Amino acid sequence: MRARHRREILEIQPMVGWSKCAAEICSAMAARQRGHWMTEVARMIRRIVGWAQIAAHGVDLLAPIFDLAIRLYVASVFFKSGLVKIQSWESTVALFENEYAVPVVPPELAAYMGTATELIVPVFLVLGLGGRLAALVLFVFNIIAATSYPDISVAGIKDHILWGCLLAIIFFHGPGKLSLDRLILRWTNQASQ
Repeated sequence: MRARHRREILEIQPMVGWSKCAAEICSAMAARQRGHWMTEVARMIRRIVGWAQIAAHGVDLLAPIFDLAIRLYVASVFFKSGLVKIQSWESTVALFENEYAVPVVPPELAAYMGTATELIVPVFLVLGLGGRLAALVLFVFNIIAATSYPDISVAGIKDHILWGCLLAIIFFHGPGKLSLDRLILRWTNQASQ
């Protein structure tokens, strides 16, 4: 009888979800036991599962804000770097000629391309418009920037690793619910229905 009862409970598990199944198992175990302490354990487990569900729901509500915060942080780093470059264009070109070892591309063209990337792509990243593509472009740009400067410090390498990881999160996870990509997706889904 006991084995059959456990089998029935385990067969219910995929239908009702893990937390409900755990609560049902605890209730069944408590009902089958004569002792009062099993009933208390079952109640305690149900409470813990309930609090865990509430916490998970809270995390789900904060996820879009966290996604936006990541986009704002990474975009500000690259955008500020672009602003520094346009403040003194002659110094920027001199850096690309003498310091940065950018392969294949002439230094002045590399300075224009790098500055344009740092000023334009972060705007798309903040808006979440083409968020994955913007993250990918800045990810590749970050690798080029980190490898083309020979005198980069250990702290500088750590910064580039951090920015690369955050950009990878945006690329694989998407820009999140607070983005123009999500808004456009919602509009296109409504228009197609």
